[in-house]
Amino acid sequence: MAARGARRGAARAVKKVIEKVNHPPFMKVTIPAGQAAAAPPLGPQLGQRQIQIAQFCKDFNEKTSNIKPGNSTANQHKSQS
Repeated sequence: MAARGARRGAARAVKKVIEKVNHPPFMKVTIPAGQAAAAPPLGPQLGQRQIQIAQFCKDFNEKTSNIKPGNSTANQHKSQS
């Protein structure tokens, strides 16, 4: 029985401490007009900030549909985390 108690104490001591990562409120990314996709580098950056990637890409591509495809646009998105 003593060995069982020793294992429990060791298991508690080994628990990993997960730190919350705080991101700055603004993210700067250069995205060609009408070409936002969930692929890197955009997808992981949005995912880290808990932004819905598919919805962001859909909205961005819709809003930049009047711009010649491939032109770079300046876009800032304030995360809510």
